Amino acid sequence: MEFEAPGDEHGRTRLVIDEETLEILKYFFLHKSMDSSKKEKLPLIKECANGAKLSEHQVKHWINNYKSKISGRISARKAKSKLIRKRSGFNMFASESLLKGTVHT
Repeated sequence: MEFEAPGDEHGRTRLVIDEETLEILKYFFLHKSMDSSKKEKLPLIKECANGAKLSEHQVKHWINNYKSKISGRISARKAKSKLIRKRSGFNMFASESLLKGTVHT
């Protein structure tokens, strides 16, 4: 069952979604290609909202937030893979020379 968390300083409340509703939202997102909140997906959003007992507005916000969450994880993986690079020949030579103290200028 959903409930609203206490509001912030502007009086806005946050909807807390239970596990069952979250399962419904993820099912629609992953298995029914509800990866957009555009007009062509409106019938699917209505179906999901009815199944999850949420408003269409809440479902659209959830879609956008979930997409951001997923893309954040993907971009974090890409950023991490960029950090693991092979050293170039020059960098290997320079670091060995610096360790030995045989740098010629």
